[in-house]
Amino acid sequence: MFNQFLNHIRKVDQFGVIFQPKIKYSTNEYKTAMGGIMSIILYGLSFGYLIYSFVQYGQGSILPKITSIQAKASQQSISFENELMSFKIRPGDDNQINPFDPTALILVPFVLPFLNNEIPLGQYLNFEQISFQGNTISIRNLKLQYGDPSSVETEQIIAFVGCKQADIQPPFACANESIRNKFFSQSSNAMIATTQVNQFNTDKRTLEEVGKEQVLAIVDNSTYFQTTNLNIQESSVDTGFLLESTEKFVYATDYYLTSQQIDQQYFRNTFNYDAYLVFQLRIGKLKYYQSIQYPKISEILADAGSIASTILLLSYFVILCNQTLLEKQSLNDIIQIYYPSYKDIQIKKTFYGQIREVIYKGKIQDLEKFKQYQKELQERAEKKLTIINQVYEISRLQFIIQNILRSKEQIRQSHKIGIKLKQFDIPKLINEENLNGNQIIPHSQLNFSTSKLVVIDSQSDSLNNNSRIQQKNLMMRINQMMKILRFQFNLMNQKNEIILIIRIILLENNQLKLHMSTLQYVREIISKQISTLSNPIGEDKKALESEPYHNLQKSSVLLESRCFNDPQLQDKKCRQILSKLIYLINQGEKFNDQESLSLFFGITKLFSSNNVDLRRMIYLMIKEFKDENSMYVVISCLAKDITSKNDLFRINALRTLPYVLDQSNLVQLDRYLKNAILEKSQPISSAALIAGLQIFRISPDFIRKWTNEVADRLNSKYPQNSFHALLLLHEIKSNDKVTFTKILTGLTKETLVPIANMQVIRFIREILNTDELDQQYEKLFIEYLLRQIHKSQEIVIFEACKALCDLKSLSNKDLQPMVQIVTVFLQSSNVINKFVALKILNRLISNPIRRSLITPSQIEPLIQDSNKSLSSLAVSILLKVCQETNIERLLNQIYEYLNDMSDEFKIDVLRSVKALAKNSPTKWKSIISFLQQTFKCEASQEFKKYSIEIFEFIIHEIPEARENAIMALADYIEDCQQSALQLSVLSILNREASKKQCPTRVIRIVNNRLHLEDAEIRAAAVGVLGKFLLHYPKEKTNLIELLQAAAQDPDEEVRNRSRFYISESAAPKEENTPLSIEELDAIEAYLQQNIQEIQQSNEEVLQLEKIMAYAEQNKGKIKKTEVLQELVEEELIQTHESESGFETYKKLFKESTIFCDYGVLRKSSRAQNLTDSKCEYLVTVVKHFFDNHIILEYKVKNTLDNVTLSDVSLELTIKNVNLQFERIVPAKQIQPQCASNILVGLQFNPNLRLVSSNIQSILTFTVNENGTTYQDEYQTEDFIITYSDFFLPIQWFKKFQTEWESLKSQEMSATYQLDYKNTDIAIKELVKHFGFQICDNSDQIQTQNKFHTLLLSGKYLDAKNALVICQIGFQQNIGCVLKIKCKSEDDNLSTNIVETLG
Repeated sequence: MFNQFLNHIRKVDQFGVIFQPKIKYSTNEYKTAMGGIMSIILYGLSFGYLIYSFVQYGQGSILPKITSIQAKASQQSISFENELMSFKIRPGDDNQINPFDPTALILVPFVLPFLNNEIPLGQYLNFEQISFQGNTISIRNLKLQYGDPSSVETEQIIAFVGCKQADIQPPFACANESIRNKFFSQSSNAMIATTQVNQFNTDKRTLEEVGKEQVLAIVDNSTYFQTTNLNIQESSVDTGFLLESTEKFVYATDYYLTSQQIDQQYFRNTFNYDAYLVFQLRIGKLKYYQSIQYPKISEILADAGSIASTILLLSYFVILCNQTLLEKQSLNDIIQIYYPSYKDIQIKKTFYGQIREVIYKGKIQDLEKFKQYQKELQERAEKKLTIINQVYEISRLQFIIQNILRSKEQIRQSHKIGIKLKQFDIPKLINEENLNGNQIIPHSQLNFSTSKLVVIDSQSDSLNNNSRIQQKNLMMRINQMMKILRFQFNLMNQKNEIILIIRIILLENNQLKLHMSTLQYVREIISKQISTLSNPIGEDKKALESEPYHNLQKSSVLLESRCFNDPQLQDKKCRQILSKLIYLINQGEKFNDQESLSLFFGITKLFSSNNVDLRRMIYLMIKEFKDENSMYVVISCLAKDITSKNDLFRINALRTLPYVLDQSNLVQLDRYLKNAILEKSQPISSAALIAGLQIFRISPDFIRKWTNEVADRLNSKYPQNSFHALLLLHEIKSNDKVTFTKILTGLTKETLVPIANMQVIRFIREILNTDELDQQYEKLFIEYLLRQIHKSQEIVIFEACKALCDLKSLSNKDLQPMVQIVTVFLQSSNVINKFVALKILNRLISNPIRRSLITPSQIEPLIQDSNKSLSSLAVSILLKVCQETNIERLLNQIYEYLNDMSDEFKIDVLRSVKALAKNSPTKWKSIISFLQQTFKCEASQEFKKYSIEIFEFIIHEIPEARENAIMALADYIEDCQQSALQLSVLSILNREASKKQCPTRVIRIVNNRLHLEDAEIRAAAVGVLGKFLLHYPKEKTNLIELLQAAAQDPDEEVRNRSRFYISESAAPKEENTPLSIEELDAIEAYLQQNIQEIQQSNEEVLQLEKIMAYAEQNKGKIKKTEVLQELVEEELIQTHESESGFETYKKLFKESTIFCDYGVLRKSSRAQNLTDSKCEYLVTVVKHFFDNHIILEYKVKNTLDNVTLSDVSLELTIKNVNLQFERIVPAKQIQPQCASNILVGLQFNPNLRLVSSNIQSILTFTVNENGTTYQDEYQTEDFIITYSDFFLPIQWFKKFQTEWESLKSQEMSATYQLDYKNTDIAIKELVKHFGFQICDNSDQIQTQNKFHTLLLSGKYLDAKNALVICQIGFQQNIGCVLKIKCKSEDDNLSTNIVETLG
């Protein structure tokens, strides 16, 4: 016991040391003189900087940190005991009169408090506040304050008035009138007013007074009035040595003045004196806060430490140098051990360490040969130093000794051999009992674990089978016990815990034969779990008792709810009952009509209580439980709460209101909701905006009236307000994209809070992903997104990066700044930032063109990250961007971390591996090897099923890898324990065997399934062997023997399948020729004609001879299948609004007397809107194409009620000389709410097959409105007749190359330089330009190719086929280069198609 206690104590020791063998006999560290010199220099510099820092700190030369802010103060107060202001006459000539002479006073000062905007008159001379010192007057003992509700607002008035003898007491006397007149007639009567303010001296750490002077003129019959606003500052000074020691100072730091010269009469009415100078002193509304923090000793030490760490970075190079020297010396020592004569070699080196001469036994040796020889010796020495080599050599020595010393006694005796001490005679130096741990055990006594050896014979197979059966039985019994446990205790959350216990048991024992029965051991563990669950203690008991409403009954709660009708409500009790009701509703309890009505009206009575907590429960209850027939009562209560003075009531009422509103109640609450949106309180405004979002789903038109109020909240200083306002404005303008785009344009120029900025970016991304955006707006929005990636807020940066990833119009060069910023986040210490950055990169490389932007070296370190979500995502990205040369290394590295990943990320890795197999088929060996390893790791069935699907993909898509992939799958089912996976593999083998593409080595593995697996798998295995029997005649004899043995299987399905394939192999083969389309048509007609006879007959009635005889009799009546025609008709349906509409147009134009000379209608386009849906006149246009003409059909609808349009015509502007106006059919009259057509005929150049032009249209008409007639016109939006309008996209059944070669017309070609930024954009624009169909999946880009080939096919005016080959390439100095080749049934058409890009 004591030894065990000591062992536990040793484990706690945190000061353990590691044994380090010595390099030489004197030391265990390798040191050099150069290292010593560098140590003195580096540590000396570090210590010197530390001393310098201490000296600076001691002398006070390090400046403190000063932070200043200003804020509006609700109340301030300050007293000035010392002198605040002083006044003296500016010195002049010797005869200058002093107005402050006590014996001849001209000007008398007095100080009056200005209390609550009232002036109580006081004495002139108050010596507590005013003092005379020669020609200087000082003012002190003043108090200023405002904002304190417990006292009056105090300001001070200092006035200089004319002296009155009646108010003067001796020894003071007023000057006579002559002296006074002489004073005011002096050439210069100026007074110097000095105001004392304070500043904090950071060197002396004290406040210092600073006097600021003003020069004021004293003028007779005029008053100078000045308002002085004092700025009060509060300074917090921290002078602590180590900890904080703060002292506060409050003082006037500055002031600002407003002054004016006014008539004396103004203040004569106020003071009853002639005032010459009046000063009003008050406190400013802003208060200044200053924080002064002197440096502490910890900052000095940290600063010195950082500098020292920077200096000591150079020590890395010294360590590297010492390590290199140590390696060289160690290698030389080992070489000298094996080759003692190596010491005799004299090697002379240059200053840079290069060998320049070698001398051995007085002879100069060949330098190159010696270097080669020395390199070989050093390589051998390096191998000798490895621990694996040392263990290997020791093991060889052990085997040699065991072979020499056969008996155990000889080995024991070897421990007694030793050197006898010179001065002591000790017969036994070592106790024999202590030798057992060190003796070499003979090979015959070594206990090798047979489970680790691979023995291929019948006996080992039977052992493996027996252990597998035992293991299955064991797990079945464990599962039975698990079911009993869950049935008894109904505690599903214990399942994972007990399964984990069972797994630990099986892992610890590692085999089925245990000293104690495994099942018995599991029973004991489960019994302990049962006893713990039966008698919970401590936290387990608390967890079981934490369900207060476990046995709650609806009837008891309804009974308790009667207290809602009590005159005196008990708030706490009502809250508890409401909680129980909400619990019952969430548990699915239903209330009948009577219960619902009673409860609802009871809840509404609770509104009489003003308890905040109860009111919140009422709101929750209303959301969960509402009676639609009685909602008017709740709405009136909520309307009352919305106008309440309690903000909490208002907020919750606004949030609850959308749940009870309907169309009839909206109008009466409109004013309340609008006022709430404009409320200054941020929570109330946000609650109103959120309510608007929810009401918008009920009545969008009602919320659209709030546009101005919502737009006003966009510039709110509160983040939530801006965010919610932006969301609601987006909903309001959802049908008006143009207006919302303009709003977003304005928001891009303003500074928004981060959350609103993020939402603006999302809306911009939504708009940019539409094809209808103007290029000017697109450029503006892209520039805005590129600016946002340089912001300081992370959510804004990430959202902008996500938006840029989705833009396909940007080139890789445009996205490089974004990628650089995202890769910076990969180095961040914040795990979330790294994860988001990886998600963005993963999103970016979903487009193959963008993969060149990612450098794998930046992501590879994240594979080893401890966060498995990060490492798994990094793996997925690397698999998509890695080069073919790095695939094998990367897959090996990934497998090391595969077991630590979650199943979700494991499957994501397999998806990337599948894409890798598709993009790099030449690396199939590495991929198959990796997939085989995935079968061995612990993972879900879904994961391994996906691995099998990848094998199936490789078998189908990579012919050279087919055999290896099939054999890998076959080997897997040998160890697979899951029936579903075995069936999947056998299904693949079955399919490949039927194609004669399966190696015959698989037969042995499949045959083993007949002896080891259950009936379902045995039946599938028989199916595989049957396919081999039918398609591999060389193996027929052996396969029949195997199937005959399977025919004796106890399962009926297995027996039937075996007999079926044996009989099939014995039956003679008949050549089955495929049925023709005519025969299929005949079979279909025969079945339709004789369906009842076939259903009633028991004989074989589907005889081909009988069917063909029926076809001969009804020749000409059987409907033939027109495959190509059906396809063409389907394309026409996609092009035109309906087939019947196109035929109607075709018939109308043919019978028209105006347009019958145009010929046959070939093609009609879809209707295109030329006006907005909310305009007063709605105009659409349909383009009809003939051989040499185009008819534009304008449909004009008059949406005005009291307006009739007459003589409606068009003025066209056509910007192509090859397209000319020919004729027009105007509309005579368009009644209100009616529509009519205008037809315009155009003729294009007969030498051209294609023409494109922009069309500008202006409607001209006469308006008749309530009897008033006038001419008017209306301009519609421009539209374009494009080249794609002439073509129908047609998909061919044959390969494109076959169809190209079958066209015997001349091939036309040309080369162009186009303004496309990448291949993806070029493909989309070319398809859009021609309106052709993409053939053979040629829009899929292969990144490894230098250029991309796009194959297109179409039909010109539903008459002539055309094929186009576009070869797209990119050159750095030129851009996009396109080579186009075209073939069609008309050479002129081919020429026109090629020239459309010119």
